[in-house]
Amino acid sequence: MHVLIVGGRGQLGSAMQAELAQQKQPDSHVTVWNRPEHDLSDPRIADQLANLRPDLVINAAAWTNVDSAEAHPNAANAANALGPLYLAQGCAQCGATLV
Repeated sequence: MHVLIVGGRGQLGSAMQAELAQQKQPDSHVTVWNRPEHDLSDPRIADQLANLRPDLVINAAAWTNVDSAEAHPNAANAANALGPLYLAQGCAQCGATLV
């Protein structure tokens, strides 16, 4: 199984990486995406995801600082609404499951 973790530097993404590494499944492979290399506010991320063809996508990326999100509503919306939309579109293209 090929697992893609989006937002691997955060608390949830780091924990998911550690858990998957500890399980040591023989046929599993984990890819980790972080910004700025993989910007969820860019709609092209859907095609990048589809080309990677993971089986499972774990979206651990989010704008969690409430005060900062209120100060930067467009950027917070891109991270918390548009990003998951683009991930869902990419998953639909390649048949991956999005969590």
